[in-house]
Parts: sequence; C-alpha cells; structure tokens
Amino acid sequence: MLDPAHTYEHHGLTVKIHYDEDARNPRTEFDNLGTIVGWANHRYCLGDRQLSVACRTPAEIVAELQEDDARLILPLWYSPQGGLSLGEAGDEEGIENGDGVIYVTAEDLRSEYDMTRISAKVVERATTVVRGEVDEYSAYLRGDVYGFAVEDAEGEHLDSCWGFYERDYCEARATEAAEYQAEQVAAEAREAYELACRGIQTVPR
Repeated sequence: MLDPAHTYEHHGLTVKIHYDEDARNPRTEFDNLGTIVGWANHRYCLGDRQLSVACRTPAEIVAELQEDDARLILPLWYSPQGGLSLGEAGDEEGIENGDGVIYVTAEDLRSEYDMTRISAKVVERATTVVRGEVDEYSAYLRGDVYGFAVEDAEGEHLDSCWGFYERDYCEARATEAAEYQAEQVAAEAREAYELACRGIQTVPR
C-alpha cells in the first residue's frame, strides 16, 4: 500500500487517508440515472457509449437523442489532467466542441421518480443527480478515490473503509469511525479496570 495521502490524530487514534488503489468504475459498478455518450474518433474514449462523429456532427447526434425522448442533455469535456467538466443544458456550442454528453430519457425520469408527468422540478432534480454522477466519474478518472484506516497508539488496525469519491466525505466518515472506536477502546479499558479491581484477569484486545 502506498503512503497515506493524509494522516491525523483524533481522540487518541491515528486516522490515515489513502488513495483507493482498487477503486471501482462508478459507470459499471452502480446504477446511474444518466447515460454518458462520448464522441468516437474524438480526443478521448469515455463514458457508457461511443458514437462516431465521422459522418454526423455532435449536434446531429443530440438531435437524434432528443427524437428518442432524451429530456435532459448536458455537454461534457474531458480534461488532459484527468476528470470531466460539465456544461449547461441547451449549450449548443458546448455540445459541438465538447467530448460527449450525459443524457436522461423521459422513460428513465418516469421510472426514477415514479410519475407520468415530467415537470421542470423533476428535470431540476435529475440535473442535480447527474451532476453528482459526473463528479464521481471524474474523481475515478483522476484517481481521486479514497479510503481510510483507523489505528490505535500501537499501530493496530481498528477500522477501515474504501471507495469514497470525495476526500472531504472520506475524512468525515473516518472521523466518525475514529470516534466510535475511541468509545469502544475506552469502554473496554473501563471494563478491564473494573474487573481488575475485583481480581478478575482479562485478555487484552
């Protein structure tokens, strides 16, 4: 395992934040509301599907998606440093000059939100969801996926968890885990002390 990306102390325990070397691709491992389409023969190969722009323009492809009942379409750009950036709906220039789009069909919206009428509010909620999906995929492409390990003062492993696509969230969960483990260590110490006072020998954890 590589050296931690960040180490800190919390409640007497050591928390180590690591890059997740075995991160899962969120486009294949999870159910996603949006579908990412990359332009084949373009700069990069990304997303769930690849469509050729050799014989038709990105705008023509998007028009076909709209004919197939795509209700939300956002342009995507791939960064040379890794990751993705996301544009706004209706940005025709962004679609033409981008590396692909993420879209959601009317059928997907009805299924996801269990309704027959697709309102502007539903599209707004879906936009927030697909932005989160793009953020996760972008973190995966950059290698910015994290995990944590919690250790005691002797370096003994107490807890760990992996697969966080946001470092701040990983650290928040790690801190919660350290607080819980510190409470467990303190409870065991109190129990051992009480038993020792009664002359009962305990086995160290």
